Amino acid sequence: MDLATHPAVAVLTPPSVDPGEVRAFLVRALFEVRDGTQDPGDLALIDRLLRALGSETLALPVFPDVANRLDRLLRSGQPSITEVAAIVRREPDLVRRVWLEASSASYARGVTSLDHAIARIGFDALWRISMTACFYGPVFRVPGYEVALQRLRAQGVATAEVAGWLADDSRGDAYLAGLLHPSGALLVFRAAVAPRNQPAPQAHTVLRLARQLEAGLAILVGDTWGLGLTVIGAMGFYPDPALAPRESRGAATVLQIARLAVLAVEDAQAGHGGQALHQLEQAGSYLFDARRTLERANLALAEARRLG
Repeated sequence: MDLATHPAVAVLTPPSVDPGEVRAFLVRALFEVRDGTQDPGDLALIDRLLRALGSETLALPVFPDVANRLDRLLRSGQPSITEVAAIVRREPDLVRRVWLEASSASYARGVTSLDHAIARIGFDALWRISMTACFYGPVFRVPGYEVALQRLRAQGVATAEVAGWLADDSRGDAYLAGLLHPSGALLVFRAAVAPRNQPAPQAHTVLRLARQLEAGLAILVGDTWGLGLTVIGAMGFYPDPALAPRESRGAATVLQIARLAVLAVEDAQAGHGGQALHQLEQAGSYLFDARRTLERANLALAEARRLG
């Protein structure tokens, strides 16, 4: 187990979903860390994070355009296959993923066109593929931190699958919150890339800050990307769903359970202690079947690693 998921390094729960309040909260937290820091690379990382918090866009690229367009179209009603295919064709990697899914061994015959492939897999599967594909795009790539981000991606994809299953909504807010909840940690990893002639931060400092600040930063990332209050609230308050705004409390609870299940599977596979499993058992088992949830998490994590 590393500091990115170590229970001794707690995720800081933000005060609200208001971006201004969250920024102030994160700035105070960073200054507290800075006061106890002497390493030049760590100090430079904290300063870069403070500068990013002063930017309305957080120095992040825009949310992938094709995923954004497809999400809006599929949520708008019942679009035609032609309309959907026109958007999918804008992103070659998405076309490839849709074609592979529609050509899998579970189907007796191959597909003859993109329209045919989309019709075969259905809009729900297409939505999940498009959201997952963006998670493997340039937005989520940071030189030097590929291994850590590969793990975050696998956690996000697996958590999304479990959250969508728990919520019985494979194309909804719980799935999207599960998929993108590591995006706050992404901002720390992006800031950790030291410019030329500047010292690099210590790895354990990067992991600790990514863990501590991920929920608050996820709120700001979600606000920047216009993900909607339910998704933003779930990403920010999954550590303590009782504090979430009422409209996102259900999604935050589902996200907490899904994430704990995925971490419990990781712990078991690594032969570590059962901290995540203990937390899962304390999360209110009357809300879900713990055994089936862990089984689902195990399958989802294996598939996420295969994709990554």
